[in-house]
Amino acid sequence: MNKRKWIIIVLCAAVLLLIGLHQYYVYIQTPVWNEENEASRIALRESDLAEVTAVQKSVWEDVYWVVSGQNEQKQTMFVWVNRDGTTVHAELQSDGVAKEEVERSVKSRYPGAEIVRIVPGVWEGQYIWEVFYKRKDDSGEQRYYYDFYRFASGEFLTTYTLPKR
Repeated sequence: MNKRKWIIIVLCAAVLLLIGLHQYYVYIQTPVWNEENEASRIALRESDLAEVTAVQKSVWEDVYWVVSGQNEQKQTMFVWVNRDGTTVHAELQSDGVAKEEVERSVKSRYPGAEIVRIVPGVWEGQYIWEVFYKRKDDSGEQRYYYDFYRFASGEFLTTYTLPKR
């Protein structure tokens, strides 16, 4: 075979490989996307939420989907929906502590902390802000932590320290 045929064969193989990888990704993600979509549908039906802007999974004692969005008055809301859709709890963001206030709390407690993410969630049956961050421990080693703050008041609840590698 000449060089041109080899190039065509390699390109076709690469395209088929990319199509196969894409199909595999869709196959793996479909159950997650279905759960997200169902949580969004439940949140829209069971609360004043009018528009969904984000859906995040919260997994501690139980699996919850936290659906963020706005109501008809353009107020930001969070709707917590458990995996079966049997528990739905909605709150205006303004009725709770702002994410930025929680960030300030963590930074004031641990000035060197690097916050990875702050997301709403459920912990021990309470609606919370979950803060995932890293900082140096007392021995100077970098560690990862989860802090939990009550959504309504911003009250610090507890810290989970992840084990060292």
